[in-house]
Amino acid sequence: MATLTPTASLSDIIEQFEHRLTDRAPVLWRLSGLEEEYGLPLPGMSYAREVKEMTDEFTGMIVSAIRLDMQAQQRHKGVGRPPNVIARYLGPALLSFFLRCRASAGRQSVVTSIKGQFAQMEAGTFYNFLESLFEPVNEYWLGLNRQPISVAHLARSALNKRRELLQWSRRH
Repeated sequence: MATLTPTASLSDIIEQFEHRLTDRAPVLWRLSGLEEEYGLPLPGMSYAREVKEMTDEFTGMIVSAIRLDMQAQQRHKGVGRPPNVIARYLGPALLSFFLRCRASAGRQSVVTSIKGQFAQMEAGTFYNFLESLFEPVNEYWLGLNRQPISVAHLARSALNKRRELLQWSRRH
């Protein structure tokens, strides 16, 4: 399998994400709520087609976001940080997918201890879903010498956008 580089073809990028997401499909199936929606497969039955459709949809979302980011990088000529196209595009799309089978996608802030010091960390099913899905995305990003995408930022961004849309729809 080809290693993804800044000059990798779109078909190489698609193939790589399809492979990586297929490897983590059982976890994504469970975390997305599809397992609760469909139940466990009956004897002699599998959800192979549905799992393939799920991974294809995720691959499409991710590759589309990467293409949008590449375009934004090419257009950005000014000083400062270019816009975070990935979070703006993928956050709401993945939240929408997640809410197909889940009643809510709230995030929780929990206290943990790291080296004897209290620290705050994100938790929750939606956060865990994004974390599992974004591992291959961040591996790709690091291969391009880019900063990894913060799953916590992605979750906050998606939930804030949804909240804004709900508030807007209530007013109009």
